[in-house]
Amino acid sequence: MIGLIVLGQDKQDLNAMFVNLGIVVGLVLVAGVVMLIVRKRIFAAGLDDETGGSMFEDLRRMRDAGEISIEEYEYLRKCIVAKVSGHEPPPRPVGLVDSSGEMRAQPGYDLAGDPIPPEILEANRRREQEGDEG
Repeated sequence: MIGLIVLGQDKQDLNAMFVNLGIVVGLVLVAGVVMLIVRKRIFAAGLDDETGGSMFEDLRRMRDAGEISIEEYEYLRKCIVAKVSGHEPPPRPVGLVDSSGEMRAQPGYDLAGDPIPPEILEANRRREQEGDEG
């Protein structure tokens, strides 16, 4: 059926159709190249900052520096994999849960392993002192 339609067209219409088709294919190719260049620049810019790196690299660095234990590293690694794959995170290992069932961070650090800002620590100290005095 398509062959009959093409054969039924005169040569000038076919030439115009092929020119238009060539223009569309060219535009699609140019758009694809532009998207690849922009994507490459976006991802390259994201890795240049000081906090760059993947979550796994950060976890490995924290484990190697002794900021988290091997058990914490394995648990957090499994949680990241579960979250990315859309599954439920695994239950917390017994060693990471205190008697109240809560995870505890090292003093001066939050649960993500980031240091708590000094002004917040100072405000907490003042609040505790006021509570002891009053």
